[in-house]
Amino acid sequence: MEGEAHLCVLCGRMEESAIHFFLHCEVEAKVWIMVLNWVNFNLITPPNLATHLDCWFNEVCAKKVRKGLLLILHATIWTIWLERNDRIFKGVNKEVGEIFDAVKSLSWC
Repeated sequence: MEGEAHLCVLCGRMEESAIHFFLHCEVEAKVWIMVLNWVNFNLITPPNLATHLDCWFNEVCAKKVRKGLLLILHATIWTIWLERNDRIFKGVNKEVGEIFDAVKSLSWC
């Protein structure tokens, strides 16, 4: 029904919103922790997406390193979005480690 709130397809616990889905969902939070550990980056989950992007963009001064981090950030967001769509439209559910592997694979490509 249009206008009806839907639960997050990853955790099934909270209403799906951009902030919940990309920052506060317990499933994707595990993916972010793995990504942050991979790039040796410490980050407290910010309250909104704009602050999250600023944290990634302003973490380093070296242009090449910043570009690499932003590439990984975008790969993570895209992979999480694809996982959402796979769960909704294909009924396929990856484990957190598989989602993280997909982020790494996309980042290297």
